[in-house]
Amino acid sequence: MTHSSLNRRDFLCSSLAATILAGGCRSLNIGAKKPLFSISLAQWSLNRHLFGRAEPKLDNLDFAKTARDFEIDAVEYVNQFFFDKATDKTYLAEMKQRAEDVGVRSLLIMDDREGALGAPDAAQRAEVVRNHHKWADAAKFLGCH
Repeated sequence: MTHSSLNRRDFLCSSLAATILAGGCRSLNIGAKKPLFSISLAQWSLNRHLFGRAEPKLDNLDFAKTARDFEIDAVEYVNQFFFDKATDKTYLAEMKQRAEDVGVRSLLIMDDREGALGAPDAAQRAEVVRNHHKWADAAKFLGCH
C-alpha cells in the first residue's frame, strides 16, 4: 500500500491491527495512569454459567469478582439472574459490597420479563412501566448510572 492509497478505513484497520499486536488496549497506557480504553462486562456474556448450563457454575453474587478476574472494572447486570431480588435490600447490599470489595463499578441492569414497553394498550404500557420502577430503584441502590 502506497502513501497515496492510504485512506481513512485502511488507516483505522492498520491502527487496530497494530494495537492488537502490541498486546491489546490495556497495555497501551503510553504514560497515562488509566488504560486507553475502559470496558464493561455484560452479565449475559456468561449466561450459560449463571444458568448452570456450563461449568463452572457461577453465582450472581460472584459476577463482579469474575469480571475483576478478567481485569474488567465495570459490569452490566441482567435482572434474570436475580429476578426475585429486585426489592431485597439485603441481597442488593451484598451485591454492591462484593462489587466494591473488588473495585468493580455497577453500570446498569438490563431488564427482561417485565412486559412489552411497546404494547398497543395504554393501560398495559403503564403497567409495564410500573414493573420497571423496582429495577430503576435497584440500579440506583447499586450505584448504576
